[in-house]
Amino acid sequence: MASSCRANLTVGEDFDGLCGWVEQPDYRGTFDIIFSCLVVVLTCTWTVLHLNLPAEDEGQMTIFIRKFRWSVLSIFAPEVVALFASCQWSSARDSVEEMRAAGVTNWTVVHGFYADMGGFILRSPDMPPFPINSRAIQYLVEKNYLTFPKIEERDIRDHSKADKFAKSLAIIQIGWMASQCAARVRESLLVTPLEMTTIAFTVCTIASYYFWFNKPFDVEKHTDLTITTTIREILLDAGPAARMPYEDTPMDFVQGSGISYGPGTWGRKNLFKSFGGLKTRPIRRIPNDYTPPPQSIRLACFGWALSVLHCAIHAGSWDFAFPTLAEQWVWRCSCVVLLIVSFLGGLLDVVTVKPGPDFTICLLGIWEKQTTNPESRFRRWALDLPTTVCAVSYFIARLMLLAQAAVALRSMPGSVYRTVEWTNYLPHM
Repeated sequence: MASSCRANLTVGEDFDGLCGWVEQPDYRGTFDIIFSCLVVVLTCTWTVLHLNLPAEDEGQMTIFIRKFRWSVLSIFAPEVVALFASCQWSSARDSVEEMRAAGVTNWTVVHGFYADMGGFILRSPDMPPFPINSRAIQYLVEKNYLTFPKIEERDIRDHSKADKFAKSLAIIQIGWMASQCAARVRESLLVTPLEMTTIAFTVCTIASYYFWFNKPFDVEKHTDLTITTTIREILLDAGPAARMPYEDTPMDFVQGSGISYGPGTWGRKNLFKSFGGLKTRPIRRIPNDYTPPPQSIRLACFGWALSVLHCAIHAGSWDFAFPTLAEQWVWRCSCVVLLIVSFLGGLLDVVTVKPGPDFTICLLGIWEKQTTNPESRFRRWALDLPTTVCAVSYFIARLMLLAQAAVALRSMPGSVYRTVEWTNYLPHM
């Protein structure tokens, strides 16, 4: 009859006999920590990203590279991805209200997402096909240029490639990671900086999951909307509103432009105008960052609070015993920088929801809101320069945190490797 092996014996080395039941050791290894964090981050990153439709002639490699870029952004700045998700959610909800006001009752949030992600392609006699969003669709229908699209919500969902199993697995992993860290804190066991970074990441991931819950996932099939009226006639009939040269599509005067359709609106900086395959005009797809900014104080405040919370979680390792004192101070300084930048950046988002400060403002060095008085050097640089410096500081601090979370694994206190005694949480019979 096989003997029972104790948990602290190395099977095959400390015990030469046959083993039956082997108890789980009360410790974990460095690989266990790394593997659990990587699985959570990679699974969540790949399943949370609900990107817009690609152009009709784009290949799978182009689509993969684009998703990889956004995956990197979601790891470096998950709160920014959550901000985009919340703004897209708000835009889709607004489109439902606008359509109902126009007498359309079968337009849902799913339709709003599908339209704003470039699902509808307008084909006209005098212009290459280009995507239009819900605002442009409503305008064309009201002006009798277009009949309302008759696509049902279930048809849009059929195009979606949402993997419910992968999402469920990601949510389970998030729950397990959170419960592990909470139990470790309760039992006075140390939580590694890598785990704290992962928890901070998952907070933003949960928010993105919520806002993108009804957004179709990995859709590649477009819906064609054909009109017989020329774009030239539409622009002439629109009058002064359409006289300004378009940046993305001829319907910019209705649906706006991601490049920034005039002063006072958010859009990409000119340096990034053609980035991501946007060299041709009209554009052939709606980029993922083409989304209106927060339209309400409540949404802006939520984004502000989420950003500050995400950065504050890193401070949970403030007193962690890093291998050297210098590394500990690098971690602390990086946390402070992230908190300051997220606090000030979120405050600017809240302030700029309503008409008020008329300054050029930069977000992460990529997006900007231009002043309506570009002749004033003060208005152009008073906030633009500080926000650009903040963006650079943000990325440096983020790199430092990620680097410190990784290198700290080379030498950590023994408490890190002790496992949670889950039997303490089971009811005693």
